[in-house]
Amino acid sequence: MGNIIEEIEHEHNVIVISNDSNNKMTIEKHRKHKIIRVSTSRRLKRKKIELKISNSKGLFKIFWKMCLTFNKVIYVIKIILSKYTVDNELVRSYTQALQTIEHKIDVIIPVTNPIESPIAASKYKLENNNETIVVPFLFDRFSTSTTAHWFNFNQRLKLSNNLKLERNIIDNSNKVLTYFSWAEHIKKYFPSLLKKVEYVEHPLLKKIETNDVLFNKNDKKTKIVYTGGLSKKIRSPRYTLELMKEAIKENESISLHMYLKGDCDEIIDRYVKKHSLNQIFNHGTVPTEHANNAIKNGDYLLLIGNSDITQLQSKVYEYMSCGRPIILIYKDENDPVINILERYPYVCMLKEDYQLLDLNKNKLLLFIEKNMDSYIHYDEVEKLYFDSTPKYVAEKIISIVKEIDRKGDYKCLH
Repeated sequence: MGNIIEEIEHEHNVIVISNDSNNKMTIEKHRKHKIIRVSTSRRLKRKKIELKISNSKGLFKIFWKMCLTFNKVIYVIKIILSKYTVDNELVRSYTQALQTIEHKIDVIIPVTNPIESPIAASKYKLENNNETIVVPFLFDRFSTSTTAHWFNFNQRLKLSNNLKLERNIIDNSNKVLTYFSWAEHIKKYFPSLLKKVEYVEHPLLKKIETNDVLFNKNDKKTKIVYTGGLSKKIRSPRYTLELMKEAIKENESISLHMYLKGDCDEIIDRYVKKHSLNQIFNHGTVPTEHANNAIKNGDYLLLIGNSDITQLQSKVYEYMSCGRPIILIYKDENDPVINILERYPYVCMLKEDYQLLDLNKNKLLLFIEKNMDSYIHYDEVEKLYFDSTPKYVAEKIISIVKEIDRKGDYKCLH
């Protein structure tokens, strides 16, 4: 959403309400917009415990880790026992932040994830000013996402209630912006609300500006770069590591550089040590600028697909903006990243399947051999994906708001 804010803040007074785990509520200025940061008592408590863990040793460290686990378990139990998978305290924090804004709020564009954002916007509109235009931007799916509900059984158990929650969000909005990946979901569950929904592409295509050289120019190895999060549950690197091991056996000039966050460091480090893979480097968590330098300086860029395909990886747009050949290892054939990359000229898409390991290795090696000098300029990428630029989507949002304002259609269905 930051990309869109950058487009609209020049002609509009923009206030952003976002999460902050360090303070209850803070206000700051960034570029031409104001930021109100909110939190909840649970998040503040978790942050304090995490600081205790980082500053403790021995038994004290173990104790604080147990406290953190207990804090998490209590929260999960509350979520499981609740009617909806919603953090009501976070809804209150968002609503209170809206109440602190002194002048009249003309438009609220709540963004999901989290789902609490559009709930708070609807609550504010109904209780304070029915002429405020509410246009939620729905990113990740909610009711059908297992990730959002912690457990599969919890997602299934609350599906009916959470669908009602989604319906209420659409009902209490003037319009809804969302991605084309939501289309079937909307048609299936909310056919009567189709006219309230506008579909757009992800507004994430933006040129990465960096001139720093990250790798040694004398290093002649073929550098495959991965940046982003990894998760044992959603985006495990196990198959990718096995595939890279087999590829490196046949082509020792290949090296894999991983810049990551998440819970998979131990998996990678153990695997590298076990197989003595000196060409695989775990650089851990690094600043954004450092990761961007890696993307710009890599020969090939690696994407690892999600098992939960309701969450689209924004990383694909960062990769495409750099013009390098892209390698996608996907888990689900319905992964929306596949459709996005079909227009990209230099891409190798491999299904995560151990029975296809040898075939995938050969495809990967051939792709690397053929595309060492392949590159597409950003201007060409922008032409291919013009509807994914922040400018295009920002103009779409402004036109929707102006149309609602022109008609004077401030009221919503209830």
